Amino acid sequence: MAKAVKNLVRYKNPGQNSVYNPYSFVTEKKAKQMKNDYKESKAYRADLVASSNPVAPAPPTQGTPPAPPATAPIEMDSSFYARQPVNPGATPPIPGVTPPSSPGPDTSIPTWWISNAITNPSTPEDQFANAANALLPTLAPEDQRTLASYLAQNHKDVFGGYSNTNFGSAPTEITDAVRKQYLSPQRAQLAINLLDRMKTASGSTEMGGGYDFLKNAVNLINQFAVDGVMTREKYGQFTNAVSNLTKNATGDLSAYGNLAQLFNLPQFTAGSLMSNTPNSKLFG
Repeated sequence: MAKAVKNLVRYKNPGQNSVYNPYSFVTEKKAKQMKNDYKESKAYRADLVASSNPVAPAPPTQGTPPAPPATAPIEMDSSFYARQPVNPGATPPIPGVTPPSSPGPDTSIPTWWISNAITNPSTPEDQFANAANALLPTLAPEDQRTLASYLAQNHKDVFGGYSNTNFGSAPTEITDAVRKQYLSPQRAQLAINLLDRMKTASGSTEMGGGYDFLKNAVNLINQFAVDGVMTREKYGQFTNAVSNLTKNATGDLSAYGNLAQLFNLPQFTAGSLMSNTPNSKLFG
């Protein structure tokens, strides 16, 4: 016992201007072993921390921000302006669309529309933005605001101007004129024409599957309107066809399915497009 006490590491009391020694109550041999164990443990923990925390990427260097995507105007030939618009402040209907008899659906394009297309769109997001912007003039005011807000936030370099756009007023009631406007073959033809012109302006021959899907969806109105008239029975068949088409729009086509819904089945705060229809014909 005396020998063991003699081999204890001696230290001064902390109150005697000395640093506390954690190994003071063990033998010198045990103290050396504990120190070596501690160093090895400390080194191991340091290696473990380093391996679990990958080196952070270097901060970006200061320089010129990436250039916005290139755009091209969606051209309108001179004949497009041959006819005066139905409403002031809007451009005339697309050539090739038979002017409806008065009162008829307004197929003019609003002046707030940004008639640009992203050229050579290389990503699905850019392809969708082009298609969405092409359909924008043909949508109901409430749906225009929703879609324009998306374009302004996600593609502000091209469509940021929509954030300050004053869109038209939504109808306060669903009348025969409203039904005639949104279920007319003229409106469907305008949408198809705008999609074609957008494709030309983009300079791309491959627009992705969403472009063809959308043209087929827009053309549904033409399939169910006979001589410019859609009966209640035809309207029921039309809505079922829209539902079936969009139900199959999965994966990359799902966003285009939403666009097809906005175009074919517009939503109004004033009510359903079919509410209070006084006769069997929606328009004619």
